[in-house]
Amino acid sequence: MAHSTWLYQMRDIKFQIKEWLPLEEKLLSLDAYKDYYGIDDIDNFLDVNFKVCRDVMCPANKDADEPGATFVGGNEHAVVTPDSFKNVYKTIQDAELGQQFGFRGEGKIPLVWYAPILEMQSGASPSIVMFWCLTQGATTVLQDYGTQKQKDVFLEKMLAGQWCGTMGLTEPGAGSEVGALASKAFPTDKPHIYKMKGTKCFITSGDHDLAENIIHLMLAKTPGAAEGTAGISLFIVPKFWVDPDTGEMGAWNDVTSVGIEHKMGIHGSSTLTLAMGENDNCYG
Repeated sequence: MAHSTWLYQMRDIKFQIKEWLPLEEKLLSLDAYKDYYGIDDIDNFLDVNFKVCRDVMCPANKDADEPGATFVGGNEHAVVTPDSFKNVYKTIQDAELGQQFGFRGEGKIPLVWYAPILEMQSGASPSIVMFWCLTQGATTVLQDYGTQKQKDVFLEKMLAGQWCGTMGLTEPGAGSEVGALASKAFPTDKPHIYKMKGTKCFITSGDHDLAENIIHLMLAKTPGAAEGTAGISLFIVPKFWVDPDTGEMGAWNDVTSVGIEHKMGIHGSSTLTLAMGENDNCYG
């Protein structure tokens, strides 16, 4: 049963961050942080996050258990979340306590500061926190490995929470042996655009009604690729197509939500099976 009482020792975590760990000397003196943050700046992040977790996230945790995330199918929003989720998501975005921590450029938040923030959120509602955690992972990949054009098109809206992201790795026949995946990406007559075909399973936050678009990072193989993991490539496959030049969102991109998983303790998480190209019209 979901709890509605949430306890967290703020004195303990502030002691660890501000007194026990030598962060001011070892971390905040680095060029990446010294012009942006002092040791006392963590107080504001922790205090605001504590109030959001206590007053907004924790009360919504009952809805995370029942009704949870409801699978309805369709192309628009295959998963419907409770109204309380929408309030949590908006509050988190307005307070810049969600996807924004995925930013890795100048002025980025130290990761060690984000750890207790995520810990609080996970304790307040482990189902709801997953809706922005997966986006952080996707934006990290794009920032580290994406082209400049890809960064320009996707990152701003993903980091702002307007769009969300996923990581599409697991398949029905490829779990821990990811090199056995069967998803394919076929070249088209448009440069750097591929037609996608395949099925992914256990995709956390694979679809929902909290954001305008879902940007899937899908593993697949091109024709003639090497066997095993050496032949795997990574593709950006939006739920709704995004113009690679203008960044404008277009029509549904033939990414179908097939069904939802029911995970013990996190019924509010929209963990889905996704099919790419059932209508032969999915691109990445």
